[in-house]
Amino acid sequence: MTRVQAEVSNPPVGAPFQAAVAALREQLAQAIVGQTALLDRMVIDLLTGGHLLVRGYPAWPRPRR
Repeated sequence: MTRVQAEVSNPPVGAPFQAAVAALREQLAQAIVGQTALLDRMVIDLLTGGHLLVRGYPAWPRPRR
């Protein structure tokens, strides 16, 4: 296993990883307002390589401009 493969298969842990997740969540929160549970699910699904079906009322939540 090469060094690059080892870095990809072993995600960072601790404070740097938590800071990266918080930054990702903040970026998503700028586009999706008032949906904290949805944001949490989106971050989990993005990090685990899962799939997420987003359903809601038309034009809700509205992005900030």
